Amino acid sequence: MNDMKETAHLLTGGAVLTGIVSHPPPEAGTQAIGVILFNAGVVHRVGPNRIYVSLARRLAALGFPSLRVDLSGVGDSPVRDDGLPIARGRELEAVEAMNHLQSSTGCGRFVLIGLCSGAETSLRGALVDDRAVGAVLINARRYGMDDAAFDGLYRQALRRHYWRMLVRSSFRFHSAARLVGGGIGWGNVGRALRSLSPRPARRPPAEHEPRAIMSLLNRGTRVYCIHSEADEGLDCLDLLLGPDRAVVHGHAGFTLEVLVGADHTFTLRWSQEELLSRITDWMRSSFAPS
Repeated sequence: MNDMKETAHLLTGGAVLTGIVSHPPPEAGTQAIGVILFNAGVVHRVGPNRIYVSLARRLAALGFPSLRVDLSGVGDSPVRDDGLPIARGRELEAVEAMNHLQSSTGCGRFVLIGLCSGAETSLRGALVDDRAVGAVLINARRYGMDDAAFDGLYRQALRRHYWRMLVRSSFRFHSAARLVGGGIGWGNVGRALRSLSPRPARRPPAEHEPRAIMSLLNRGTRVYCIHSEADEGLDCLDLLLGPDRAVVHGHAGFTLEVLVGADHTFTLRWSQEELLSRITDWMRSSFAPS
């Protein structure tokens, strides 16, 4: 990566956004697919533990121009002044980022990547713009749901999450120690235990159906969900898919992987390396350079 070139950009298509583009080195050539990485929460464009920097440079080395962008109100980008709801603003900013990378590098198709809230931006951006041919959703939680739908599902997911962490995960001994030491509330444990009581199987309400994921898959957009074992987003996804999980998992464009032993922001170095390797491999196999 010694020949890697990175340039600072100011995006002014709507909101004023700042970003860094990692350009492929000459020997790699430039692919027709660009990559855009969206902020995880309020962490600026380097990403948690600088994961975005490493990922953008690795993907650029494969020939994919990669933009790490600060969304409005995060990092070096000012807050929007048009009063739009946050969700709608993020959709427009995702489109703006695609427009900018297309005009500056010539890429006409894109893979959108984000962790946590960045995954939500990636999903929403892909839904509103069919130039997105791939979405990498790292520890996503909402999966396109509105506040009311997500609140109901999240409460159920937490019960499953606590039980999974206490009984079936590689963190179970650590979780048990936290429970004894008071790090996990007994009320949450009680709710987890009550959630195990037999209940008739039922289809999730309509707003919980995996419409966002299926609409992308049916359009031909590849969806790669990657979750750390300790993240409750994995439980959200399982509940969201419900009876449709076999259909989604069986779709050629869908991939789900779990990083056993990893936490939400991939704090440990080995988990960062594993995350980067898996995404790089997925990009290589899904969008092989021509």
